[in-house]
Amino acid sequence: MSEFLFSREAQYSIDPAAKPGTTLFAIGMWIRLGLVGVSSFIASVVALADSDTPRAMALLLGVSGVVLAFASWVRVRRAMREEDDHTPEADNAAEARVVLEH
Repeated sequence: MSEFLFSREAQYSIDPAAKPGTTLFAIGMWIRLGLVGVSSFIASVVALADSDTPRAMALLLGVSGVVLAFASWVRVRRAMREEDDHTPEADNAAEARVVLEH
């Protein structure tokens, strides 16, 4: 758990000093969770078509699947944006700005 930092906005982000591949692993896990959410939504649509399934359970399954898929999509985008911020080009540009300011 040392790869994750807790920020003031109560959001977890990936520490740039963590082991290489940590960001890709996190992105892969969020994508898999999103797939579970989409599968849950599809299962709820099939359950709604079936007359034996209680409607409340099928709707709960569908809503939870949509929420899980959307949350995963947001987390993947955030992790990819953070990964772009920590490219060697961005780090070199930040160092150049610091040198020029002093």
